[in-house]
Amino acid sequence: MRAIRIIIVLFIFIPFYSGAQKIIFTENFQDEKMNEYWQIVTGNWKICSVDDMRIAPAEGGYQYVLCSGSRGDAGEQIVRLFVDLPDSIKKYKKITLSFYYYFIANVAKANVETEFYQKEMKDGSRGKLWSASLPYVKGRWSRIKRTFTIPKNSNQFRIVFSGISPSLQKNSIVCFDNIVIAAL
Repeated sequence: MRAIRIIIVLFIFIPFYSGAQKIIFTENFQDEKMNEYWQIVTGNWKICSVDDMRIAPAEGGYQYVLCSGSRGDAGEQIVRLFVDLPDSIKKYKKITLSFYYYFIANVAKANVETEFYQKEMKDGSRGKLWSASLPYVKGRWSRIKRTFTIPKNSNQFRIVFSGISPSLQKNSIVCFDNIVIAAL
């Protein structure tokens, strides 16, 4: 009898929970390439195998990750992601961004920056810029999750990932994976 109650609760809860958010974009790099949404601004960004990098698999067991260059690269590394926001999400009013990151070697600073746009306008119609430094934790995957209110008339969301080497030294890499944008 108890098992039947649990099953009934699950049938009620799962549809309710799954309707609570709508995935707009997800990227885990398992196809081993960067899709057309990504734009490398500076640096040598590439998709790397966790085995080749000698790091733990990303959250969810993912074997391929986006890395800010390779050992021997120096300087600032910047990559941008542009995600179109479909009209169907306007009823949600909020989106959430989550991703995992991993530091290899001595990255002095790694940042994430987001902004909303109205892409039909020449300069965009920008929403409030959000920028944050990623806390340095060497040798393990860390998660960032943030919720944003979608500004009126916005139809594109921009994310910028950057890694900056200390004193522009070589061998500083930050990796990203399991990037998810969902409407709430």
